[in-house]
Amino acid sequence: MTHHKYTEARIVYDAQGSIGKLVADAEKADFVQLSLGIGAEIETHTLDQAVTFYVISGCGTLFVDNSEIIVSTSDVIEVKSGANRGWKNDGDSAMEILAVKHK
Repeated sequence: MTHHKYTEARIVYDAQGSIGKLVADAEKADFVQLSLGIGAEIETHTLDQAVTFYVISGCGTLFVDNSEIIVSTSDVIEVKSGANRGWKNDGDSAMEILAVKHK
C-alpha cells in the first residue's frame, strides 16, 4: 500500500491562473489535480498518453481537437493519446479536475 498526501504533492503546471499538482505517480497512471481559477485556461496541447478527466467541482469547456465539450461537476471524460486538448473555466467559481494520465 502507498499513501499519497495532497499536502506533499509537487506542482507540475503553473500558468495563467491554473495550477496542476502531481498527487500520485503510480505504476500504471499519474494522478494530477488541476485547479483553474475563474476565467483561467490551460492552452491546448497534446500528450502521448490517454487521459481520463474527472470534474471534481465547477464547470467549463474542454477543447478536444476541433470539438468543444461543456462539462460540470461529476463528469468523466476520456481523451485518447495524441488528441489536442485544453481547458477553460467558464464558471463563477474555481474548477477542480482530477486528470488520470494512463501509462
